[in-house]
Amino acid sequence: VHCQQTVREEPRLPADEHCSFATMVTNFERELILKALAQSSGVKNKAAKLLNMNRTTLVEKMKKLRIPTKG
Repeated sequence: VHCQQTVREEPRLPADEHCSFATMVTNFERELILKALAQSSGVKNKAAKLLNMNRTTLVEKMKKLRIPTKG
């Protein structure tokens, strides 16, 4: 997960024109967290560092987004 990479990509708008901005932000946040977890082999400390946030914040966001927090 790199800032420069994200900025260069074309924004992907949902096919559903009724999708709210809040839903798009939530989906983007989920995607970023899942990518960071994949890159860190599921190690939350490493994923949090990739996302430049505290591990506690990451775990809270994972709970909110219903991303499994095993371990």
